[in-house]
Amino acid sequence: MTSLFPLVKRFEDAKKSPNTVILKEEAVLLEKSFRRGTVLNVVGWRDVNGKPYLIISKGSWEGLIDYDIIASLIEEL
Repeated sequence: MTSLFPLVKRFEDAKKSPNTVILKEEAVLLEKSFRRGTVLNVVGWRDVNGKPYLIISKGSWEGLIDYDIIASLIEEL
């Protein structure tokens, strides 16, 4: 039987991924609150009108966040 849910990664696997980041402080991103220590995935990036944006995901939530805003809030896990 095929599962409809995405593969759940072990924390050790997520830690090794260069796409995994952690929030250094609490933040509100696109009207959604995230606590300090939240583990996020950087899915990709996009240039919009000459400004870089990161595509960030947490579970089923995804957001296009201005790099200048998010860069100081995250660090590699």
